[in-house]
Amino acid sequence: MTYKLEEKVVCLLKNSGWQDNRKINIDKYKAAWKSEMYILSPAAAKFTECFGGIKVVHGAYVTEGGSDESIFDPGIALNTIFHERVHDDYEQRTGTSLCPIGVGFSEHLVYLIDSSEGFYGGFDDYFCFIGKNVGEALSNIFFNHNFTSL
Repeated sequence: MTYKLEEKVVCLLKNSGWQDNRKINIDKYKAAWKSEMYILSPAAAKFTECFGGIKVVHGAYVTEGGSDESIFDPGIALNTIFHERVHDDYEQRTGTSLCPIGVGFSEHLVYLIDSSEGFYGGFDDYFCFIGKNVGEALSNIFFNHNFTSL
């Protein structure tokens, strides 16, 4: 595994069909990013090779005891958000390029990653920082729900 993940995150991922050292072919995602004019960072490619296509059921952000799901599929993310929103709004707030890599919370929140593995989420005018790296972000998404509005 190339990411430092909490054991409870690893257990949840494995229960969702993920396995250590997973590396899928991401050519279809590369084509989709390119067609939507995204610059593919090594961080986005690495994340997608490891987690692309995985759907994880986890605790809901708002409803105590409820559940939600995250789907780490750039194709779904690209169909959920306009490039202009990412480029003209979210990238301006972060000062860095972002690449859509998945969706969560009833497919409303689009997950985005920057070139240093910083993790963000966006839905219309709402934009948040989820984690400084993949491990922190997955812990926040699945368990802690400690998102910082930007």
